[in-house]
Amino acid sequence: MDKPLEDAMRAGNALSLLKDGELCVIVTKRGEQQVRWSVPAWCFFYLRRGTPVMCDPAQIEEWRPLGRQ
Repeated sequence: MDKPLEDAMRAGNALSLLKDGELCVIVTKRGEQQVRWSVPAWCFFYLRRGTPVMCDPAQIEEWRPLGRQ
């Protein structure tokens, strides 16, 4: 996908309102977990030490910014 089209598709998405590195909570079948949003990767990463682990978007049932509970 070319970059301008990709950016246009993301612009209307609620995720586009999140800042890079913003802490969030996701809800999966395993419960709630804190994650960090990555704008360049356009995904959530689990907050674990070591190598960042990307959250599988198919497993996310709900998400919300941590500061906006």
